[in-house]
Amino acid sequence: MLADFCTKVLWHRYCITPASDATPEFKALTSTSVNDYGVRSPTHPVPGSFLERLMRELNRLFEDCRPDRRVLIPRSIARPGYQGQDVHTLLGEEVMWLRGPGGKMSKEASLGEIGLLLECVGIKDKGSIWKG
Repeated sequence: MLADFCTKVLWHRYCITPASDATPEFKALTSTSVNDYGVRSPTHPVPGSFLERLMRELNRLFEDCRPDRRVLIPRSIARPGYQGQDVHTLLGEEVMWLRGPGGKMSKEASLGEIGLLLECVGIKDKGSIWKG
């Protein structure tokens, strides 16, 4: 379930997010194309380094997140729209909580521990942590 979510949902979201200061190679790796229905989709399959790191970071998030979110986020991943929740919003809120005063990570340490996830939820710019 988590690998599918990373491969299908987060990789797609990552690719459609604009990158400001990216190398041509990175832009090519995360490029998108428009299908016959007008939907943008990634041109390339998810790289193994992206998938491995993102799964590691999500597992880290689940270890340290608030107990109610430990249940709600996986349910929202398995069933999009569960209880009216957007999983990207839930992930973003939990990452902000972990990096805040009551959380378990400092802002500096979180860059190495959940940096790619920070990019995926829009807290950090695409390509600022994960370089492909």
